[in-house]
Amino acid sequence: MITINLLPRERRARRMWLGTPNVTLIYAVAGLLVFGSLATVYYFQHELSTRKSTMERLQTEQAALEDDVKDAEALEAQLDVLKQRKDVIEELFYSGPEISRKLNQISDLLPVGVWLEEISSYLDKKLVTVMVKKGDRMIPKQERVETQYFTITGVTEDIVRGLSLVAETKSRLENSPFMESFKGEIDVKYQRAEPWLKNSNTEGGKRMVWRFQLSMEVNPDARKPKSNKRKAPTTLESAAPQQRNARKGRSKRR
Repeated sequence: MITINLLPRERRARRMWLGTPNVTLIYAVAGLLVFGSLATVYYFQHELSTRKSTMERLQTEQAALEDDVKDAEALEAQLDVLKQRKDVIEELFYSGPEISRKLNQISDLLPVGVWLEEISSYLDKKLVTVMVKKGDRMIPKQERVETQYFTITGVTEDIVRGLSLVAETKSRLENSPFMESFKGEIDVKYQRAEPWLKNSNTEGGKRMVWRFQLSMEVNPDARKPKSNKRKAPTTLESAAPQQRNARKGRSKRR
């Protein structure tokens, strides 16, 4: 059957244009999609590279900070050692006779058959949590507390009476003026039977003895040196000698 288009020429051309695909438009849309995809890929690659470089820089800074922290800890340890030496020197300077008196007290208080082997002191550092007021509320805060301990190591050859001799030594020290420089009770760190000399092959070094160690906390207030400065005289006290001298002068003239 023959088909005849009876539409006018203008409408006939328009219909043909609408029915034919526009290749240019398709190419333009495809180009925009490709350009958008490439721009998105470039953006993400640039962002990834930026973040990677930032991470490497932060890692480098972190390594440098860790080195600084290690240096600071080493300096802090050196300062602690110097501070401890300074405290020891000050204590020896201000309380040299006091140390001799303490040693004599220990020697006099030891029971018969017990003798001193070693006297030492050490500094114990602890981190404690304290509550501090900040504004209207209390917040926890970490503080470093330093406590000094004084240790006495003693020995006795009487192993049978070792426990009782250690208890007697502890009781004598706690009930004497020796404890004026310390606070709390004496702690028995250890007491046991062991060879007189460790790693010794001689008969005398192998003989068994009863060795013990006592520890006590130093009272920091008792270690402070007493001031030797004389009290400044008041106005009345300083005026009294002048008044007495003036009276003596008047009596002589008379």
